[in-house]
Amino acid sequence: MSTKEKVLELLTAAPEGMSGEVLARKLGVSRAAIWKAVRSLKAQGCSIEGVSNRGYRLLWGADELDAALITGACGLPTEVFETLPSTNIVARERAAGGAPHGTVIVANTQSSGRGRRGRSFVSGGLGIYMTVVLRPKTEGADAALITTAAAVAVRDAILEVCGRDCGIKWVNDLYYNGKKVCGILTEAATDLESGDISSVAVGIGVNFRGVAADFPRELREKAGFLFEPGEGEVRRVGLIAKIASNLLIRAEQLKGREFMDEYRRHSIVLGRRVEYVRGGKTFVATALDIDQNGGLEVLRDDGVRETVTAGEVSVRM
Repeated sequence: MSTKEKVLELLTAAPEGMSGEVLARKLGVSRAAIWKAVRSLKAQGCSIEGVSNRGYRLLWGADELDAALITGACGLPTEVFETLPSTNIVARERAAGGAPHGTVIVANTQSSGRGRRGRSFVSGGLGIYMTVVLRPKTEGADAALITTAAAVAVRDAILEVCGRDCGIKWVNDLYYNGKKVCGILTEAATDLESGDISSVAVGIGVNFRGVAADFPRELREKAGFLFEPGEGEVRRVGLIAKIASNLLIRAEQLKGREFMDEYRRHSIVLGRRVEYVRGGKTFVATALDIDQNGGLEVLRDDGVRETVTAGEVSVRM
Protein backbone atom coordinates (compact mmCIF):
# COMPACT_ATOMS: atom_id res chain seq x y z
CA MET A 1 0.00 0.00 0.00
CA SER A 2 1.37 3.40 -0.99
CA THR A 3 1.80 6.34 1.40
CA LYS A 4 -1.12 8.05 -0.34
CA GLU A 5 -3.41 5.05 0.24
CA LYS A 6 -2.30 4.77 3.88
CA VAL A 7 -2.98 8.47 4.48
CA LEU A 8 -6.47 8.09 3.00
CA GLU A 9 -7.11 5.05 5.20
CA LEU A 10 -6.03 6.90 8.35
CA LEU A 11 -8.06 10.03 7.55
CA THR A 12 -11.12 7.92 6.74
CA ALA A 13 -10.86 6.34 10.19
CA ALA A 14 -10.42 9.73 11.90
CA PRO A 15 -13.40 11.96 10.96
CA GLU A 16 -12.24 14.57 13.48
CA GLY A 17 -8.97 14.98 11.57
CA MET A 18 -5.32 14.14 12.16
CA SER A 19 -2.20 16.30 12.22
CA GLY A 20 0.55 15.96 9.67
CA GLU A 21 2.96 15.18 12.51
CA VAL A 22 0.85 12.27 13.74
CA LEU A 23 0.34 10.95 10.20
CA ALA A 24 4.08 11.09 9.57
CA ARG A 25 4.86 9.30 12.83
CA LYS A 26 2.29 6.57 12.26
CA LEU A 27 3.52 5.88 8.74
CA GLY A 28 7.23 6.38 9.44
CA VAL A 29 7.65 9.02 6.72
CA SER A 30 8.49 12.73 6.58
CA ARG A 31 6.01 15.61 6.89
CA ALA A 32 6.91 16.47 3.29
CA ALA A 33 5.81 12.98 2.20
CA ILE A 34 2.48 13.49 3.97
CA TRP A 35 1.97 16.86 2.24
CA LYS A 36 2.74 15.25 -1.12
CA ALA A 37 0.29 12.41 -0.44
CA VAL A 38 -2.47 14.85 0.56
CA ARG A 39 -1.89 16.89 -2.59
CA SER A 40 -2.11 13.74 -4.71
CA LEU A 41 -5.37 12.70 -3.00
CA LYS A 42 -6.85 16.14 -3.70
CA ALA A 43 -5.90 15.77 -7.36
CA GLN A 44 -7.92 12.53 -7.41
CA GLY A 45 -10.99 14.39 -6.19
CA CYS A 46 -10.73 13.89 -2.43
CA SER A 47 -11.80 16.92 -0.42
CA ILE A 48 -9.32 17.39 2.43
CA GLU A 49 -9.32 20.53 4.51
CA GLY A 50 -6.67 21.87 6.82
CA VAL A 51 -8.04 22.21 10.36
CA SER A 52 -6.33 24.45 12.90
CA ASN A 53 -4.60 22.39 15.61
CA ARG A 54 -5.89 19.16 14.04
CA GLY A 55 -4.06 19.01 10.72
CA TYR A 56 -6.03 17.35 7.91
CA ARG A 57 -9.67 16.30 7.80
CA LEU A 58 -11.31 14.25 5.04
CA LEU A 59 -14.63 15.67 3.84
CA TRP A 60 -15.24 13.17 1.07
CA GLY A 61 -13.30 10.49 -0.79
CA ALA A 62 -12.00 10.17 -4.31
CA ASP A 63 -14.11 11.10 -7.31
CA GLU A 64 -14.76 7.55 -8.49
CA LEU A 65 -16.36 6.64 -11.82
CA ASP A 66 -19.23 4.16 -11.81
CA ALA A 67 -20.95 2.86 -14.95
CA ALA A 68 -24.19 2.03 -13.13
CA LEU A 69 -24.46 5.55 -11.71
CA ILE A 70 -23.86 7.12 -15.13
CA THR A 71 -26.43 4.86 -16.77
CA GLY A 72 -28.88 5.55 -13.97
CA ALA A 73 -28.50 9.29 -14.48
CA CYS A 74 -28.77 9.41 -18.28
CA GLY A 75 -30.34 6.07 -19.25
CA LEU A 76 -27.54 5.23 -21.69
CA PRO A 77 -25.42 2.04 -21.85
CA THR A 78 -22.05 2.88 -20.30
CA GLU A 79 -18.69 1.18 -19.93
CA VAL A 80 -16.03 2.50 -17.55
CA PHE A 81 -12.34 1.61 -17.76
CA GLU A 82 -9.50 2.54 -15.45
CA THR A 83 -7.05 3.22 -18.31
CA LEU A 84 -7.38 3.21 -22.09
CA PRO A 85 -5.11 4.37 -24.88
CA SER A 86 -8.11 6.33 -26.22
CA THR A 87 -11.86 6.13 -25.56
CA ASN A 88 -12.47 6.85 -29.26
CA ILE A 89 -10.66 3.65 -30.25
CA VAL A 90 -12.87 1.49 -28.01
CA ALA A 91 -16.01 3.37 -29.06
CA ARG A 92 -15.26 2.76 -32.75
CA GLU A 93 -14.72 -0.94 -31.99
CA ARG A 94 -18.02 -1.10 -30.09
CA ALA A 95 -19.80 0.71 -32.94
CA ALA A 96 -18.39 -1.74 -35.50
CA GLY A 97 -19.74 -4.54 -33.31
CA GLY A 98 -23.25 -3.08 -33.32
CA ALA A 99 -23.26 -0.90 -30.18
CA PRO A 100 -26.47 1.16 -30.09
CA HIS A 101 -26.90 4.88 -30.52
CA GLY A 102 -25.90 6.61 -27.28
CA THR A 103 -23.35 4.08 -26.04
CA VAL A 104 -20.92 5.82 -23.66
CA ILE A 105 -17.28 4.82 -23.16
CA VAL A 106 -15.43 6.40 -20.23
CA ALA A 107 -11.87 6.08 -18.92
CA ASN A 108 -10.33 7.36 -15.72
CA THR A 109 -7.10 8.05 -17.60
CA GLN A 110 -5.89 7.93 -21.21
CA SER A 111 -2.38 6.98 -22.24
CA SER A 112 -2.61 7.99 -25.91
CA GLY A 113 -5.44 10.51 -26.16
CA ARG A 114 -5.71 12.25 -29.51
CA GLY A 115 -6.88 15.65 -30.63
CA ARG A 116 -7.62 17.06 -34.06
CA ARG A 117 -5.12 16.88 -36.92
CA GLY A 118 -3.25 13.98 -35.28
CA ARG A 119 -2.15 15.90 -32.20
CA SER A 120 -2.00 14.26 -28.80
CA PHE A 121 -4.50 15.19 -26.09
CA VAL A 122 -2.58 15.48 -22.83
CA SER A 123 -4.32 14.07 -19.75
CA GLY A 124 -3.48 16.20 -16.71
CA GLY A 125 -4.88 16.21 -13.18
CA LEU A 126 -8.33 14.69 -12.76
CA GLY A 127 -10.09 14.60 -16.11
CA ILE A 128 -13.11 13.35 -17.99
CA TYR A 129 -12.27 11.18 -20.99
CA MET A 130 -15.38 9.94 -22.73
CA THR A 131 -16.73 9.03 -26.15
CA VAL A 132 -20.37 8.73 -27.18
CA VAL A 133 -21.39 6.55 -30.13
CA LEU A 134 -23.94 8.24 -32.38
CA ARG A 135 -25.85 6.78 -35.29
CA PRO A 136 -27.18 9.98 -36.88
CA LYS A 137 -30.01 9.80 -39.38
CA THR A 138 -28.42 12.46 -41.55
CA GLU A 139 -25.69 13.00 -44.11
CA GLY A 140 -23.51 15.57 -45.87
CA ALA A 141 -23.40 19.09 -44.47
CA ASP A 142 -25.74 18.14 -41.60
CA ALA A 143 -23.41 15.39 -40.34
CA ALA A 144 -20.45 17.77 -40.54
CA LEU A 145 -22.10 19.83 -37.80
CA ILE A 146 -21.85 17.12 -35.14
CA THR A 147 -18.71 18.68 -33.65
CA THR A 148 -20.43 22.08 -33.52
CA ALA A 149 -23.49 20.56 -31.83
CA ALA A 150 -21.25 18.71 -29.38
CA ALA A 151 -19.49 21.93 -28.35
CA VAL A 152 -22.85 23.48 -27.42
CA ALA A 153 -23.95 20.30 -25.63
CA VAL A 154 -20.80 20.17 -23.49
CA ARG A 155 -20.85 23.90 -22.77
CA ASP A 156 -24.45 23.72 -21.54
CA ALA A 157 -23.69 20.67 -19.38
CA ILE A 158 -20.70 22.36 -17.73
CA LEU A 159 -22.75 25.47 -16.99
CA GLU A 160 -25.66 23.50 -15.52
CA VAL A 161 -23.66 20.99 -13.48
CA CYS A 162 -20.54 22.97 -12.58
CA GLY A 163 -21.68 26.58 -12.80
CA ARG A 164 -18.77 27.38 -15.10
CA ASP A 165 -19.54 29.64 -18.08
CA CYS A 166 -17.26 28.53 -20.92
CA GLY A 167 -16.64 30.15 -24.28
CA ILE A 168 -16.38 28.23 -27.57
CA LYS A 169 -13.31 28.57 -29.75
CA TRP A 170 -14.05 27.60 -33.34
CA VAL A 171 -14.45 24.81 -33.98
CA ASN A 172 -14.14 22.33 -31.13
CA ASP A 173 -12.54 23.77 -27.97
CA LEU A 174 -14.03 25.21 -24.78
CA TYR A 175 -12.26 27.89 -22.75
CA TYR A 176 -12.73 28.96 -19.15
CA ASN A 177 -10.90 31.94 -17.63
CA GLY A 178 -8.89 32.30 -20.83
CA LYS A 179 -7.58 28.73 -20.85
CA LYS A 180 -8.60 25.59 -22.74
CA VAL A 181 -10.56 23.18 -20.58
CA CYS A 182 -12.15 20.91 -23.19
CA GLY A 183 -11.40 19.45 -26.60
CA ILE A 184 -13.69 17.47 -28.90
CA LEU A 185 -12.67 14.93 -31.56
CA THR A 186 -15.33 13.55 -33.91
CA GLU A 187 -14.60 10.50 -36.05
CA ALA A 188 -17.10 9.01 -38.52
CA ALA A 189 -17.33 5.48 -39.91
CA THR A 190 -18.81 5.06 -43.39
CA ASP A 191 -20.66 2.11 -44.87
CA LEU A 192 -18.50 1.04 -47.81
CA GLU A 193 -21.44 -0.18 -49.90
CA SER A 194 -23.85 2.73 -49.49
CA GLY A 195 -21.38 5.47 -48.65
CA ASP A 196 -23.63 6.55 -45.78
CA ILE A 197 -22.30 7.37 -42.32
CA SER A 198 -22.89 4.29 -40.18
CA SER A 199 -21.68 5.71 -36.87
CA VAL A 200 -19.88 8.65 -35.31
CA ALA A 201 -17.59 8.54 -32.28
CA VAL A 202 -17.69 11.87 -30.44
CA GLY A 203 -14.67 12.03 -28.13
CA ILE A 204 -14.73 14.61 -25.34
CA GLY A 205 -11.88 15.45 -23.00
CA VAL A 206 -12.49 17.80 -20.07
CA ASN A 207 -9.81 19.10 -17.69
CA PHE A 208 -11.96 18.69 -14.61
CA ARG A 209 -9.86 19.28 -11.50
CA GLY A 210 -6.22 20.13 -10.97
CA VAL A 211 -3.51 22.79 -10.94
CA ALA A 212 -1.16 24.15 -13.59
CA ALA A 213 1.69 21.93 -12.42
CA ASP A 214 -0.32 18.88 -13.52
CA PHE A 215 0.41 19.84 -17.15
CA PRO A 216 3.72 19.77 -19.02
CA ARG A 217 5.46 23.13 -18.70
CA GLU A 218 4.71 24.11 -22.30
CA LEU A 219 0.95 23.82 -21.72
CA ARG A 220 0.60 25.62 -18.39
CA GLU A 221 -0.18 29.01 -19.92
CA LYS A 222 -2.68 27.54 -22.38
CA ALA A 223 -4.60 24.82 -20.52
CA GLY A 224 -6.65 25.08 -17.35
CA PHE A 225 -9.18 23.25 -15.17
CA LEU A 226 -12.80 23.77 -14.21
CA PHE A 227 -11.94 23.30 -10.54
CA GLU A 228 -8.89 23.41 -8.32
CA PRO A 229 -8.26 20.51 -5.92
CA GLY A 230 -10.71 20.63 -3.01
CA GLU A 231 -12.90 23.23 -4.73
CA GLY A 232 -16.61 22.55 -5.19
CA GLU A 233 -18.58 19.38 -4.54
CA VAL A 234 -19.32 18.44 -8.15
CA ARG A 235 -18.53 14.85 -9.12
CA ARG A 236 -17.48 13.67 -12.56
CA VAL A 237 -20.32 11.14 -12.82
CA GLY A 238 -22.95 13.87 -12.90
CA LEU A 239 -21.17 15.89 -15.56
CA ILE A 240 -20.53 12.83 -17.76
CA ALA A 241 -24.22 11.86 -17.65
CA LYS A 242 -25.33 15.39 -18.48
CA ILE A 243 -22.89 15.72 -21.36
CA ALA A 244 -24.12 12.43 -22.87
CA SER A 245 -27.79 13.40 -22.46
CA ASN A 246 -27.24 16.84 -23.98
CA LEU A 247 -25.30 15.40 -26.90
CA LEU A 248 -28.13 13.09 -27.90
CA ILE A 249 -30.58 16.00 -27.80
CA ARG A 250 -28.35 18.20 -29.94
CA ALA A 251 -27.69 15.35 -32.38
CA GLU A 252 -31.40 15.39 -33.20
CA GLN A 253 -31.12 19.06 -34.19
CA LEU A 254 -28.57 18.71 -36.99
CA LYS A 255 -31.04 19.29 -39.81
CA GLY A 256 -32.80 22.23 -38.15
CA ARG A 257 -29.53 23.67 -36.74
CA GLU A 258 -31.30 24.92 -33.61
CA PHE A 259 -27.96 25.07 -31.76
CA MET A 260 -26.22 27.48 -34.15
CA ASP A 261 -27.45 30.68 -32.49
CA GLU A 262 -26.12 29.50 -29.14
CA TYR A 263 -22.84 28.47 -30.75
CA ARG A 264 -22.41 31.98 -32.17
CA ARG A 265 -23.52 33.68 -28.96
CA HIS A 266 -20.82 31.98 -26.91
CA SER A 267 -18.04 32.20 -29.50
CA ILE A 268 -14.76 33.71 -28.30
CA VAL A 269 -13.60 34.14 -31.89
CA LEU A 270 -16.19 36.43 -33.48
CA GLY A 271 -15.06 40.02 -33.75
CA ARG A 272 -11.48 39.03 -32.97
CA ARG A 273 -8.31 39.06 -35.03
CA VAL A 274 -7.37 35.52 -36.05
CA GLU A 275 -4.73 33.60 -37.96
CA TYR A 276 -5.26 30.50 -40.07
CA VAL A 277 -3.33 28.47 -42.62
CA ARG A 278 -4.55 27.65 -46.11
CA GLY A 279 -2.44 26.08 -48.84
CA GLY A 280 0.67 26.40 -46.71
CA LYS A 281 0.20 30.16 -46.33
CA THR A 282 -0.75 31.97 -43.12
CA PHE A 283 -3.50 34.60 -43.29
CA VAL A 284 -4.47 37.25 -40.76
CA ALA A 285 -8.12 38.24 -40.69
CA THR A 286 -11.06 39.42 -38.60
CA ALA A 287 -13.67 36.80 -37.73
CA LEU A 288 -17.06 38.12 -38.84
CA ASP A 289 -19.64 35.36 -38.48
CA ILE A 290 -20.32 31.63 -38.40
CA ASP A 291 -22.62 30.41 -41.17
CA GLN A 292 -25.38 27.81 -40.87
CA ASN A 293 -22.98 25.05 -41.95
CA GLY A 294 -20.48 25.95 -39.23
CA GLY A 295 -18.04 27.74 -41.52
CA LEU A 296 -16.13 30.73 -40.13
CA GLU A 297 -16.61 33.83 -42.24
CA VAL A 298 -13.57 36.11 -42.16
CA LEU A 299 -12.32 39.33 -43.74
CA ARG A 300 -8.64 38.99 -44.52
CA ASP A 301 -6.25 41.89 -44.13
CA ASP A 302 -5.77 41.86 -47.91
CA GLY A 303 -9.48 42.67 -48.33
CA VAL A 304 -10.64 39.18 -49.35
CA ARG A 305 -13.74 37.83 -47.62
CA GLU A 306 -13.95 34.04 -47.41
CA THR A 307 -15.33 31.17 -45.36
CA VAL A 308 -12.96 28.85 -43.51
CA THR A 309 -14.45 25.37 -43.37
CA ALA A 310 -11.53 23.21 -42.23
CA GLY A 311 -8.42 23.42 -40.10
CA GLU A 312 -8.24 25.67 -37.09
CA VAL A 313 -7.68 29.27 -36.20
CA SER A 314 -5.62 30.95 -33.52
CA VAL A 315 -6.81 34.11 -31.84
CA ARG A 316 -4.39 37.03 -31.92
CA MET A 317 -4.18 38.68 -28.50
